[in-house]
Amino acid sequence: MSMLKRIAGKATAKIAKQANVTHVERLSKHILRVRIEGEQFDQLAWSPGDKIKLHVGDGNMRSYTPAQFNPTEKWMDLIFHLHGNGPASEWASSLKGGEETYFMGPAKSMASITTHRPWTMFFGDETTIGLAQALKDALPTDVEMHIAIELEAEDQDALKQLPISIQPIIREGIHGTTLLQHAKQLTIPEGDGAIWLSGEANTVLSLRTFFLSQGLERSQLLIKPYWSIKGKADRKQLERTQLKN
Repeated sequence: MSMLKRIAGKATAKIAKQANVTHVERLSKHILRVRIEGEQFDQLAWSPGDKIKLHVGDGNMRSYTPAQFNPTEKWMDLIFHLHGNGPASEWASSLKGGEETYFMGPAKSMASITTHRPWTMFFGDETTIGLAQALKDALPTDVEMHIAIELEAEDQDALKQLPISIQPIIREGIHGTTLLQHAKQLTIPEGDGAIWLSGEANTVLSLRTFFLSQGLERSQLLIKPYWSIKGKADRKQLERTQLKN
């Protein structure tokens, strides 16, 4: 780790919230659920869809959306998608429980529903499982929500271990292709519903284009890409242009 990164990491740690890893559960080969707890958690101003920036070792910070947050019992659950040998995946894969960490936030990320909607949908991938759970848990019980997550076949059993109903869309070929096909097969309900689109940026763009072609208003689409197959610069560019409502 560079000297500059080490100094920045120490400065961040001084103003961040402290937390301890208390539970680690492998839901599938690449999906991990981690619970962190902290004394300051009852003071956090958190809304479903908000993100935190979590320290994942060696001064590295990564953004995550808590799947569940319990301020009374002072814990939150995070769901990790383990992939490659990046710092976040390596850190999460090594967790046993008992580790100390810290985070910044919460901060606004994905918009949540502030008015009653007759129906909702969510389309994403492995990186958005926590977000989907948080948004679903926050909805009134009488609001329907269809959740579709595209992922590898070997990880589909992870979705069965969550407290919400998620339809697994098994990835075939190019990322996002089967998710878009699934969306095209659905009947979009009547009324002023809302659709969340998250995950890979180019997939989000394809889904957005499709739903707009079906007559939905831009205001019905709540969008937050997390990453891009083409890299971070591509995601940011799309957020500033074609994915900007």
